[in-house]
Amino acid sequence: MTRLTARGLGVRFDGVDVVTGVDLTVESPDWLMIVGPNGAGKSSLVRALAGLLPVSGRAAVDDVELAGLRPRPRARLIGYVPQAPVLPEAMPVADYVMLGRTAHLGYFSGPRPVDREVVGSVLDTLELTDFTARELGSLSGGERQRVTLARALAQEPTVLLLDEPTSALDLGHQQQVLELVDGLRHRHDLVVVMTVHDLTAAGQYADRVLLLDRGAVVADGPAAQVLTAERIASVYHADVRVEVDDSGRPVVIPARPGT
Repeated sequence: MTRLTARGLGVRFDGVDVVTGVDLTVESPDWLMIVGPNGAGKSSLVRALAGLLPVSGRAAVDDVELAGLRPRPRARLIGYVPQAPVLPEAMPVADYVMLGRTAHLGYFSGPRPVDREVVGSVLDTLELTDFTARELGSLSGGERQRVTLARALAQEPTVLLLDEPTSALDLGHQQQVLELVDGLRHRHDLVVVMTVHDLTAAGQYADRVLLLDRGAVVADGPAAQVLTAERIASVYHADVRVEVDDSGRPVVIPARPGT
């Protein structure tokens, strides 16, 4: 079992606190979704956990403090998929996914048989085997998202951080990515932390939901406890109804004011 912890985690830009005093603990294979309005600090929090921003407080994977950890050992622990990854348009899919093995290679070493085996397994798992020779620039949005996820998984991390991986996808591809992540976390015993705008998606898939507003945690717990109509109205300034489906999970429905 892997444990990701943060205590008093904060991020400050140009004298402004964008994330303040965040405490969290996530154990594999749990899936924590971070929600909140625009500017709440969701992406900053995930980037801080990925070691991409200077922070106050502390964050750790098991007993390994992430502060000051060099990129290679950090990449063996944490796989990060940004909201808008920059992909080399002419690079073949297989070569791009192989970049995820960099953390396991010597500085002047080429891929070993074990690296090719890991990449082949990841490509197979994500149903990308037929795409190995395709150039990244030729892929659809959903295919590109799977490829960036494949590169992160090729690192063989214990923690997977995803920053709004479904934001640019249509409904069908959103569901495919969410189902894929749900299967991967159980198969690989991963801690998954993901930011998302879609509150119903959070309610349907997350083990826990953390609600941020102006950089601070408003609520953290099971989706049905966090995603209430009253709390959503307070934080998002939106009128919604929250219904519970047959599985006991919340569904958030926009409601016109006064109806």
